[in-house]
Amino acid sequence: MMRILAVLLSLLFTLPGNAMRMTLSVQKSEVLSHTALDGLNALLGDLSLTVSPDGFDAVLGQEPILWARIAGERAVLVSGDDACLSPVWSAGGSAWDASEALGELLSPWETEKKENADLKEAGTARVQKVYVLSGPEWAGLWPSVCGLLPDAIPEDVQIPGKATFKRYFDRDGREMGAYFYTDGLSLDGRTCEVRLEYGLTPGKGFLLTFRCTFADGNDGVRIALHGRQGEKGWTLDGDFRETSGNVSLTLTLTGKTWDRLTLKQTRKQAGQSAVKTVSLAVGDKEADWEYREGSSLVLSGTAAWETAELPSRPVPKKTGTDVLFYRKLGLRLLENIRTAAPDSWQQLIHFVSGNALIEAQKEDQP
Repeated sequence: MMRILAVLLSLLFTLPGNAMRMTLSVQKSEVLSHTALDGLNALLGDLSLTVSPDGFDAVLGQEPILWARIAGERAVLVSGDDACLSPVWSAGGSAWDASEALGELLSPWETEKKENADLKEAGTARVQKVYVLSGPEWAGLWPSVCGLLPDAIPEDVQIPGKATFKRYFDRDGREMGAYFYTDGLSLDGRTCEVRLEYGLTPGKGFLLTFRCTFADGNDGVRIALHGRQGEKGWTLDGDFRETSGNVSLTLTLTGKTWDRLTLKQTRKQAGQSAVKTVSLAVGDKEADWEYREGSSLVLSGTAAWETAELPSRPVPKKTGTDVLFYRKLGLRLLENIRTAAPDSWQQLIHFVSGNALIEAQKEDQP
């Protein structure tokens, strides 16, 4: 997730160099009191975020509150003297490396077709290499397949039925993307239909689609993300949809990286819906942003950025459990919010925090 965040931010602001530093300010709110708004700005005035594909630094004043570094297939999160290891899906460095390695593993089943495949913004593939395996054939190869995709899939995933894998190439032999489909994947004792397709043409655009639907109900996940590159930047269009029982969550992303971008969340449950929207009006070195819940303006302000270098930091040894790590981080953030907003910190933590700070507040009670 950290690598994805860094790459998306770099893509969004199309900055040269290896890293960028962001700062945030708030000007308006129809929900927070003036006292709480002043306290929030006092906190944000000392806070900066430096992000690159190798990690990030969240610094308050001169003190790093939370930072991360990514190396190979693992990432380390650090807060104070505590460290926490997290898996990072790398697949040997890229999806193309994984596709090539999987193609070599499945080479006995390979057939080549000179058949076009429309990858939308990613272009048109002229050649397909297709691998169709039965359930028993997949079962025999499964440990090797999992070895090619470190930390990418749960250990209990199985493919008891037929599945198809395709690799897409242009007329010059450049690999453009891949496709996987099965209607009988087993996950946590449930059967689901899975379809994944992605493609990329440098300088033109990309496509990513994923669908997982469980056979015993309407539960499932669907992701579709399209990007088209032009002279000024990227035009993006995507959505993420998750359904579980009578609850559905939808995230949509639309806009242009040099103009305006909008991220909208819609949550529906028991006939009720709640809508949250974040929008960015992007300039050269800054963006005006606003966050709304329904029609109410919750917060609006300005984000600014500049090129930067990610500093090197010594990594402490891992201490305690992940739960203990996040609890300690929550307490540190709570202490800083209390210092920055002594008269409104309670309103702020319930407004801008997740469960981490609220739980930290409970732990901090005498």
